[in-house]
Amino acid sequence: MNNKTIIKIILTCLIIFGSFFLIRHLLPESENEENGTITVRIINEYDVIIKEKQIDFTEEDNLPDLLKANFNNVRFMSFGFGLALVEIEELVSDFTGNSFIRILINNDPAQSNVGISAISLRDQMIIAFILEKS
Repeated sequence: MNNKTIIKIILTCLIIFGSFFLIRHLLPESENEENGTITVRIINEYDVIIKEKQIDFTEEDNLPDLLKANFNNVRFMSFGFGLALVEIEELVSDFTGNSFIRILINNDPAQSNVGISAISLRDQMIIAFILEKS
């Protein structure tokens, strides 16, 4: 191999590694500070709670895995900001603007610029998933 080829290979490896590092550190991840219990509410488009469950968690747990382990029909879609919840129990979002699943944490809207996997769990937190239709 000549020197130009070697330099191209090295630069390509650096770009790939740098991109991985940048993406890995820019996307937020959940960081639970403690073990505890959360309450998850599934609410339909008529504001009726169709399911409510208390779930124990540890520092190592994340919300997507807890939802999959404790509810039926849980489905996520991956976007640039992380995972978006598109289905849980009876709630089904078409994610095209006609419907979506809104997330409230202790009655406040969750940050819209992060995925569900970036939500840090806190003891006694109440997380509501509400189907919104336009």
